[in-house]
Amino acid sequence: MQHPELTEQLSQDFGSNASYVEQLLDRYLSAPDLVDESWAHYFAELMAKLPANGHHTNGQAKNGLAGNSVVPAKPKPAIALTNGAENQELLRGGAKKTAENMVQSLTVPTATSVRMVPVKLLDENRRVINDHRTRQGLSKVSYTHLIAWAVIRALDKFPQMNDGFFETAEGPSRRKRSDVNFGVAVDVERKDGSRSLLVPNIKASNKKTFRAFLQAYDDAVKRARTGKLELSDFEGTTVSLTNPGTIGTVGSVPRLMAGQSMIVATGAIEYPAEYQSMMPEALSQVGISKVVQISNTYDHRIIQGAESGAMLERVHKLLLGADRFYEGMFSDLEIPVRPFHAAQDTNPALLPLEARERLQMRKQAGVLDMINAYRVRGHLIADLDPLHAVAVSYNAELDIETYGLTIWDLDREFDPGTLIIPEASTLRKIIETLRRAYCGTVGVEYRHIQSREEKLWVQKRAEGQREPIPVEIRKHILWKLISAEQFEKFLHTNYLGQKRFSIEGSETLVPLLDQLIERAVDLGVGEIVFGMTHRGRLNVIANVLGHFCERIFTAFEGSVHPNFPGDEGDVKYHQGAEGVREIGGKKIPLTLANNPSHLESVDPVIEGMVRAKQDALAVNNAWDKILPILIHGDAAFAGQGIVMETLNLSQLEGYRVGGTVHIVVNNQIGFTTSPEFGRSTVYSTDIARLTQSPIFHVNGDDPDAAYRIMILALEYRAKFHKDVVIDLIGFRRLGHNETDEPSYTQPLMYSRVKSHPGVRDIYAKRLVKEGIYSGEEVNGLIEERKRRYTDAMTRAKQVAASQKKAETVPMPKK
Repeated sequence: MQHPELTEQLSQDFGSNASYVEQLLDRYLSAPDLVDESWAHYFAELMAKLPANGHHTNGQAKNGLAGNSVVPAKPKPAIALTNGAENQELLRGGAKKTAENMVQSLTVPTATSVRMVPVKLLDENRRVINDHRTRQGLSKVSYTHLIAWAVIRALDKFPQMNDGFFETAEGPSRRKRSDVNFGVAVDVERKDGSRSLLVPNIKASNKKTFRAFLQAYDDAVKRARTGKLELSDFEGTTVSLTNPGTIGTVGSVPRLMAGQSMIVATGAIEYPAEYQSMMPEALSQVGISKVVQISNTYDHRIIQGAESGAMLERVHKLLLGADRFYEGMFSDLEIPVRPFHAAQDTNPALLPLEARERLQMRKQAGVLDMINAYRVRGHLIADLDPLHAVAVSYNAELDIETYGLTIWDLDREFDPGTLIIPEASTLRKIIETLRRAYCGTVGVEYRHIQSREEKLWVQKRAEGQREPIPVEIRKHILWKLISAEQFEKFLHTNYLGQKRFSIEGSETLVPLLDQLIERAVDLGVGEIVFGMTHRGRLNVIANVLGHFCERIFTAFEGSVHPNFPGDEGDVKYHQGAEGVREIGGKKIPLTLANNPSHLESVDPVIEGMVRAKQDALAVNNAWDKILPILIHGDAAFAGQGIVMETLNLSQLEGYRVGGTVHIVVNNQIGFTTSPEFGRSTVYSTDIARLTQSPIFHVNGDDPDAAYRIMILALEYRAKFHKDVVIDLIGFRRLGHNETDEPSYTQPLMYSRVKSHPGVRDIYAKRLVKEGIYSGEEVNGLIEERKRRYTDAMTRAKQVAASQKKAETVPMPKK
């Protein structure tokens, strides 16, 4: 571009981003539709201000621009290079613009404050945040994210640091600004391999939550690297952050562009130079932290050195946890554990021998106590709620400080007791193992069991390494999730307003039951009898028991399928079904008993049916041959006395069936009653403790975890012939039935429900990310499922029409 007027204006408007905007202008001049509307409008106004000096013409130009259009200026004659200047190269493009920006920045009188900050606490809490986000399939949080947030929060106490200096007709002035438009430096590599630095800003960063700031930050970086930044992304930057530490720079003093009040720079995060040759184990013993140098270069016309120094001190304190800095972030991100706290190191190695031994013994005992606490209480901070609607309360028994341990002990070795990890493991490894076992998307309750054998059996499987789930099984899980989801959507679209008691929000039940049948056969089961309430019954009949869609759709057409005359006389979501699954050459009978609208009244009926079938076999291992499965609602499981009565009979000689697998479809609501108003217990499943049954709480958004727990439950039942409970925690997307509006009684809950994408969407994206499926293949599976439902409905309509026709034929006269 050969227009100094434009170059100067872009430099004034965009500072270090001017070279990027020049590229957009060149693109605009070649074809206006190559840039978005905001840029096109800006460039049109910019060129309209050019003086009529031969560099533009009026009228319609060849490139299609109306009004003033730029005409390329005559190239300047080449400058003769002498005195060995053949090695010289004129700066062009971004390099030239950077040079011009640096010259312009000299007009701003600046000063710089520097502070060295230890990052041990920052590092440990960042690990916890990223462990949580990784489990959720989210992007990781960087050191820069956290330091940026500390700077923004420090400005709450020093708002004057966000003011700007401006020259006015009356003289120099300070402009107070309430919004911190936080500029983030993004290193962008071009197609030719060259690099440039863009600094888009995040508007009103100080008024965002950390979650919102994180999303805005990542979005700005993504758009910068894909060339999708808009004009507004560069306007009004007040404070900015650059991080040359990513390339190893320990400290830097960046230039401050006109209009901004300050620019913060962070250096490399590493151990102080004098300790960098020490072994990591020695650094841990001595209690040496990595450090980062943070500098603040500010406009000295409106900011004084004392203010800058105090602001950096505030950043320092926040990064050390002042004013619940990390608690606020953990709350925003809905992380259920308490952040680590800063603490002074108490290192046994530096004490006299006797005191050292006492302290080591106390810490070792504390580690063993903490391990036991996770086994007993870990489920209380597990990630179990797909909606994350209720904040997980702090539990002191799961805090290392309760046991006299600090962040400095995390890299020191202790005996892990009966944990299945090396005999000498770091406290960090011990905690990671415990949180993986007890605080992920599965919460395990088993320490109430009196049998030591049973406790050790569950403990070993909960804490052991998890084998990867075969790809074919995961593909089938997705297919069943698609089938469950599309079944409900199909009914909601084609039979709007008809009651069906949808399972939407807990679709994981369908692949869970489907795979339970497959795995039960591996354990020698030859028949399965199901009992369940009305919610999800139609979906289970259609997608678990067999090919019943035509029958179900016929009922929705207002008729009775001739092959199922027993359907007449009751509503469709009370009906039962009998199916057969062929697995490995074996035919497995499946029975779902009819159940009236008395919820759990079917429980003893199922137990009686199974006991009768087992007695009829007249073999020693009859318990292993016929398996009862009871599917409950959470409110009914806790609220109906018949559940407790059935459980209480389960171990009596006259009633035993070798154990029942109980699955609670936990919607976290009973009709319109929230759990805290419907029961006195923490969980709806607490009643199962009376039979000393293990209870496994599973986040319904994690079908893989549900699959693993299902196998564990079947194996427990097969070995100990006792009841076992799976608490499948989801939500209810619609009301109690499809005609209710739940947001009247639960507005907060249903605001989260409406924004939840659904487990099928979450699981499909996970498989796509892992390369098991492509997005197009997933869409193909969805369309195939829709086609099958449509075909079944077509047949159902034909059946219904023929039934109605037969009903209108007059009876012959006698």
